[in-house]
Amino acid sequence: MQQVRLADGATLPADVVLMAVGARPNDDIAAAAGLRVRTASWSTSMPHRRSGDLRGRRLHALPEPAYGAALRLECVQNAIDQAKAVASEMLGKPQFYDPVPWFWSDQYELKLQMTGISDGYDEALTVGEATHARFSVEYRKNGA
Repeated sequence: MQQVRLADGATLPADVVLMAVGARPNDDIAAAAGLRVRTASWSTSMPHRRSGDLRGRRLHALPEPAYGAALRLECVQNAIDQAKAVASEMLGKPQFYDPVPWFWSDQYELKLQMTGISDGYDEALTVGEATHARFSVEYRKNGA
């Protein structure tokens, strides 16, 4: 067994360490240029400028009707979907943008996939065999 040394000098025994790092949105350049983003659309305070996603990091959160909140969906697929929606609007063909969030990650020989947002659930139901690495977990609220 290995040990992990904490910032205060204390050590803890550990076989495995999981380190999770978050992301902080960075709109400093847009703010310095005086660009104000309107959260209900792709438009900004500057004519002919649109806001969207840059490499999977949305500068702002758009309202997501299905979830009753504004969400930042930071993933490649969302960047692609936003680019298509912004392009349609710029061509005079605005479209309703209400994506189903989905994410994936390859972790060595495993592929992790998720559809939807898992906040606010009151039940987690495992379907399949976790020991065979082929299963799903359904997050439910009030039976749905």
